[in-house]
Amino acid sequence: MKTLAAVKQWLITEIKTNDEVVNGTVVMSDNSYDIYVGRMECAEMLLKLIEEGEVNDDITESDYIYRHWK
Repeated sequence: MKTLAAVKQWLITEIKTNDEVVNGTVVMSDNSYDIYVGRMECAEMLLKLIEEGEVNDDITESDYIYRHWK
């Protein structure tokens, strides 16, 4: 498996794993909910950035930031 494919698979697994806590299916008793939310948000944004880069190789970091965080 190529490195980028492995990273994408890891991000997808991270999203699925954290989804159970973020959506309330699994309740954490140690006040770690915010950590799961942050990990899931980070994985989602990284996966989205990778997939956009695969489709559009000429996207720059500033273009991405402008489109997603304006």
